[in-house]
Order: sequence, then C-alpha cells, then structure tokens
Amino acid sequence: MAELRKLLEQNKFSDVRTYIASGNVILKTSLGAREVEKTVRALIKKNFGGDLDTFALTPDELALVLKGSPFKKPDGKTHYYTLLSDVPSASAQKAFSEIDFSPDKIVLKKKVVYAEYRTLISESKFNNNYFEKKLSVRATTRNFNTMSKLLEMARELVG
Repeated sequence: MAELRKLLEQNKFSDVRTYIASGNVILKTSLGAREVEKTVRALIKKNFGGDLDTFALTPDELALVLKGSPFKKPDGKTHYYTLLSDVPSASAQKAFSEIDFSPDKIVLKKKVVYAEYRTLISESKFNNNYFEKKLSVRATTRNFNTMSKLLEMARELVG
C-alpha cells in the first residue's frame, strides 16, 4: 500500500492515506468521483499491471451509504455494504427483489446492496461475485467496521 500511496501522491492527489491492505484509500483531489476512478484505475494498470475496478465516494456519499442501511444496529461481523458501479437496470432490480436470500437478509437500494448475514459471509453464496452477476454491474464489498473507519478518516482529512 505504501507504493500505491506514493504513486497517487505523484499524480494529482494529496494527503493520501490507506487503510488495511485491501485497496482502501482516502485522499484529497479537485477531480470528480468518476475521474478519480478512471485515473486511479489507469495508474494501477500502468504501474502494477492489474486492471482493477475502482470506486470513489465523497465523505458525504459514504455517510449516506452508512445512514441508508435498513438494519437497526449494524456491526462489523454480520453487516456488509456492496457498492455498485451503476444503478442496476429495472429488470435486474425486479429479478433481484424476487430472490430468497434466507437465512441472510439482503436489500438493494440504488447503488448499494446492504447485507445482514446469518451465516458467515465466506460461506454464503450471496457475495460480491454473485451480486455482480445478478445485477450486471461491477461491485466491491466492505464490512460495517471498514466503512465506518473510512468515513472517520475521510472526515478527519477534510476537517
């Protein structure tokens, strides 16, 4: 992550901070979210060789994701947030709403899938890959603790 942080600081970004080794980055930039996604993806591909999906949210957008959870008391062990690259098509949303996710509870709201797992996420078939296939979008998943920490870091950065 140190190499990624250095690369980003050399290319239009400042105050770059990373959180755990799964690609979570907090930074300052004048670029819009989509431009950040494209720029970071291109830099990673050029410098590290991987073509990875990237997702960028402002602190306010991240706060709305957390606030939008349909579950009363989220925790880091059972509550996950899957961020989607786009709002799924109406037909994909309809098909998704008809899936029986038992024993897990899964709710789609615009560009976020909220999940409360009754099983271990590692044992559930309802994971990031499943959501990408069913909704025909790119996705990335984080647990409640990670999302909360990223929001805390982002708020500290913007003051």
